[in-house]
Amino acid sequence: MCKMIAELLNKKFIHTFAVIFLVFFIIGFQSCASATSASNEWGQDSPRQAADADRLLRQAETGDIYEGFAPPKTSTIGILKPQGSYLSPAEQWIPDMIKSAMNNNFRKFASGRITVMNITDEQALEAEVNRSLSGSNDELSLTSRLAARSIMTGKVTKIQGANRFNMEFTITDTETHAILATYSQNHSDIELSEGVAVNKAVESLLKDLNVRLNEAGRYALYGASNEADTALAKGLSAAASGQGLQAMNYLYNATAYNYTASQASTTLARVQNQNEKELQGAGYIVMDFFERQELWQSRLDEFNDFYLSHAPFELFYTPPTPTDMKGSGDSRTYNLSFKIGLRWNQTHISAMEKVLQEFILSGLYSNSREDIRRWELKGLPDDSNLFKGPNNFVYDLIVNVENERGEVITSGPLSLNGSLYRYQNKIYASCTQVVNASFPNIHYDREQITPQIYIRIVRINEVDIKTVGENGFTRVTQTQDGELPAVQRNSLPNGLTSMLEKELAAVREQERALAKEAERQRISREKEVKKETRKREHARQRTSIHLGFAGGSMLGADAGLTYGFSAGIGASAIDAEFGLVFFPGFSEEILGEKKSAMGINLGLNYAFWGRRWHANIGPGVTILAISDKAEDEETTYRYAIPFAQGHIDWCLVSNIYIRLGYHLDFYPEKLSPLFPGNSYKRTGDFFMVHNLLFGAVFRL
Repeated sequence: MCKMIAELLNKKFIHTFAVIFLVFFIIGFQSCASATSASNEWGQDSPRQAADADRLLRQAETGDIYEGFAPPKTSTIGILKPQGSYLSPAEQWIPDMIKSAMNNNFRKFASGRITVMNITDEQALEAEVNRSLSGSNDELSLTSRLAARSIMTGKVTKIQGANRFNMEFTITDTETHAILATYSQNHSDIELSEGVAVNKAVESLLKDLNVRLNEAGRYALYGASNEADTALAKGLSAAASGQGLQAMNYLYNATAYNYTASQASTTLARVQNQNEKELQGAGYIVMDFFERQELWQSRLDEFNDFYLSHAPFELFYTPPTPTDMKGSGDSRTYNLSFKIGLRWNQTHISAMEKVLQEFILSGLYSNSREDIRRWELKGLPDDSNLFKGPNNFVYDLIVNVENERGEVITSGPLSLNGSLYRYQNKIYASCTQVVNASFPNIHYDREQITPQIYIRIVRINEVDIKTVGENGFTRVTQTQDGELPAVQRNSLPNGLTSMLEKELAAVREQERALAKEAERQRISREKEVKKETRKREHARQRTSIHLGFAGGSMLGADAGLTYGFSAGIGASAIDAEFGLVFFPGFSEEILGEKKSAMGINLGLNYAFWGRRWHANIGPGVTILAISDKAEDEETTYRYAIPFAQGHIDWCLVSNIYIRLGYHLDFYPEKLSPLFPGNSYKRTGDFFMVHNLLFGAVFRL
């Protein structure tokens, strides 16, 4: 029977929820349509947009946080830790965080109306609670033990294949079994880690219990941080799994908050006792020198590795603001701007100092200085990369702009920097306070736009944001009022500032010296390149081999044409050339009649080399042979004709060159009566004949 009633109630609840959702959707749509600015259209749906934040804060501080004073449905409530389903080992802290946050929020926002009762022995009570809620007869016994008129039970389920969680809560009257309030909703991993999911659940459950928050109450609720609850939950989880350093770190943070201090201190004392036993064991049992060395090196490595990935910096960013909407048709674009920055958390830094002192230094320095020196430990605080500021922590971000369906509209990278210093046994920090970021010229696509558009940090240093939220010390939070937290004043002491300035001056001097050395090396490399180029060119000259063909006209007389083939070999800057030359229709004025002639050219040239050209100049001699037939007899006359020549070859492609040359022949007047010499300019005993040549050369 109870099961049937519960099913009917659930169906009625679903129907009612659907109607309420439809009404609010219509109201929200009309509000968006009537918005006068783009920032309202895409802004976050929070009470901070409706009224002045200072006024609401002052009102909340006076206790004026309720709307109406209808009697609550229950006077006392006990809150059990919700069950976890499909949570990974790294997510086991989530139920503890939800329980702690629920306890704290009910105490603050139902104060004077509903009293929250402590439930300390949950494991012993769990079976009895389940029996009571299933209809057994143990209600009065349970009620008297808890002194609670109602019980909140719940379940948080990881949705497989998505970064979302389903949260379910039920508040049941322990005497009548009546269901007083329920909540069931899916939330993103970001909403869960930032506390937004718990805050929404609290507001809904309080409303069902007739405790309605006014505008100031909602402002205070959604401005509440779950940082203490997260620290306590992670500390309890680490302590349960035997991770002493991590447990101490988180529990020290949790003790800084009033409402988590008691439970955190109790667990911290247990972890500290275990730590002392381990140190005593190291001192009295593990006496061997190298085993003690391994113990302290292991602790240093654990401390440095943990805090390198869990630095005490928190990342904040604002909701996106649309600007510069322009264009028409397919060219419509808009910009989205937001602010992002880091803040150091002094509570986390104090916890880090305490962990360093208790987990390492107090025990390490109880050993003799001689032992510590001989251990040659790596990563001691004065030499640790943790404290090698400035900017020894780099946060390379991948940022998405997403719609309500989780679809990516655009994406881009950002980079922020943080620094840690250790000075006189204290830890100090500095960081990038604010960056004005923007995604410009986003193409407008109506199918992508939803009433809300979100900035989502996807990865930090190649680590998925979900992993950062689960395992990392870095808190990632989107602010609700569009402004980052107040800029932190530089807290570095004067002595540290002076030391850093000296180090910076030394670094700059070193950079100048390195720049000079780099310039010197650059000049030296250029000289080496030029030297190697000359060597290559010189080597090329020493091994120059070519085959060529050239032809042209003999100028200055009716001397006809000349053409020939040549081959040459180069040694250093000297080219030796051998060639065959042909004179078809040799000059009648020279020979007295037209005859053909051929000869052998022998030349010796001085060579010049360029990147794409080659030139040479030098003397030579042509062994000229002319045949003469008389009375059926053929007589061959041979003459030695000196010449001077010059060529320039230009690379056309690969090893093929185009040749342009000049050839000056000196024909002797008295060598033979075949040369009448009555029409040529005389130079001593020679006639000069000019030759212009054009051809091609193949060079190896």
